[in-house]
Formats: sequence, C-alpha cells, structure tokens
Amino acid sequence: MDRLGRKRNVQTKTRKVNVHRDCRVKVDFTMAGYHWIMHNHDEDINSPSCPHCHATDSPKVYKLDVYTGKYFEYPGEKYKGKISRQEMKKMWKQKDFLENVLRERQWYEDTYRKINPERYPPLPPLPIVLKHSKLSVRVTKRWIRNNIRKLNSCTHSMQ
Repeated sequence: MDRLGRKRNVQTKTRKVNVHRDCRVKVDFTMAGYHWIMHNHDEDINSPSCPHCHATDSPKVYKLDVYTGKYFEYPGEKYKGKISRQEMKKMWKQKDFLENVLRERQWYEDTYRKINPERYPPLPPLPIVLKHSKLSVRVTKRWIRNNIRKLNSCTHSMQ
C-alpha cells in the first residue's frame, strides 16, 4: 500500500485503438492506484517527459514522467507523488512499452530536437540491455537518481 492507502499493484495490457489519426497504439496499465495510458505523438511533447503517461481515471490531470517515476498535477506541474522502483521495473518490462518509448524518442528527435535544440532538451539515456535476445531497460536507483538530477537542472535553467 502507498502512503494514501491505495493498493500498489501493476496490471498491464496493450490495446490497439484509434485515439486520433497519428495515435495508433495505446499502452495502458494501473500503477500507484491510477490507470495510466501512453499514446503516440502526444501534443504536449516534453511535459514532464517525452514520452509520458496520462492518468485516465483521476478527476485531476496527472502526468507520469517515465524516466523518474514522478507524477505531477497539471496545469502547473505540481508534484503529487512517485511510483516505486519495483513499479518502474514492471512498467518498463511490459509488452510494447519500450518499443513505444523508442518510437516516441525518435519522433521527438526528428520532429523537434533537430529543428530547435535550445527549446527541446536532450532526452535522458536509456540503459538498454540485450537479455535472451530481447531488448530491455535496466532500471536502477542510479539511473532514476541521475534522471531526477537532470530534470531539476533543466527546470532551473529554463526559469
């Protein structure tokens, strides 16, 4: 259970849906008591991260940074909580999640970062490993901590 008394379990599934013409795949899962989705070519590019997830069953607008595990209330980017490292590992291991993240990162680089690198910061490196002929991300405390540091330094430099 988390500090608000919600069960901390992860249920994952991947569905193909037509959200809009550029968004063909939606990855959805339940974590930290909320149902989250990540879809292709999100309009709010890098806020809080590219890509990020949206809470669908919350009365407020929450977005999850997939690199730090922190989730924020929008508008205003008000910090609301953080998912555990175990939940981060489960999120990154679910079917099609890494594939979607890699596709979105490439789209971000090609569409935004190449055109205006000052406006769009570089994305954090992914610790990708090849395990049993499958790509996966090694989620460690150090990787999460470094991403939080980079997020904080980018936030301070933009102010």
